[in-house]
Amino acid sequence: MIARRGGCSFVNKVRNAERAGASLLVVVDTRVENVTNVIMGDDGTGTGIRIPAMLIGKTDGEMLIEFAMQQKAATLSAEFAVKEKSDFADIEIWYSSNNVRSLDFIKEFDRYAH
Repeated sequence: MIARRGGCSFVNKVRNAERAGASLLVVVDTRVENVTNVIMGDDGTGTGIRIPAMLIGKTDGEMLIEFAMQQKAATLSAEFAVKEKSDFADIEIWYSSNNVRSLDFIKEFDRYAH
């Protein structure tokens, strides 16, 4: 599914797409900007979402939307591949004060992080 970035949070947009039957959501930016630096983060309400989502730039996204509209049917697939195998993983843990279990997770994660 393709959707334009709008006024709601990314989590809300992804949840709505999943409820509508999407197995992947591509969010098209509504501004011309470097989307590499935009984080589609969980606002603390993303528990239970099971589909992947990605943000792409406005120019590329509008081309996809235009193509899909002209063809009336299109299939979009995405591959999430690890480019280089390693024995280590760099992780960032983000949490929100909206989620009452965030601090519990961080405390518990320590025993598994090693």
